[in-house]
Amino acid sequence: MRHFIPALVFAGVIFYLSTMDGRDLPEVNIINADKIFHAGCYGLFTLVISHGFKKAQQSRRLLLSALIATLYGLGMEWVQGTFFPHRMLDLYDAAANAFGAFLVALLFPYLVRK
Repeated sequence: MRHFIPALVFAGVIFYLSTMDGRDLPEVNIINADKIFHAGCYGLFTLVISHGFKKAQQSRRLLLSALIATLYGLGMEWVQGTFFPHRMLDLYDAAANAFGAFLVALLFPYLVRK
């Protein structure tokens, strides 16, 4: 269980950032910067989650971690749209979350080959 502590902390950070009042968020004028941030954040989340599955085969733990990250991202989008004023459920954000999570899961083994 202690191997999952970084993932739980990271999930807490994502929760905090995702539930901030939308009016307090900085405006970014770069095209798709928000989606790039979502993809990068959930790609990193996938790696942090996979750290908890140390005993599993690498490809399985990465895919399971990407699935968990994606489901958490979907849940966070629902929470934003349901419980927080000035925030909304954005399926494009959820798609960017899933894209980043699964991209890292698929590419990571090729990037770390020795």
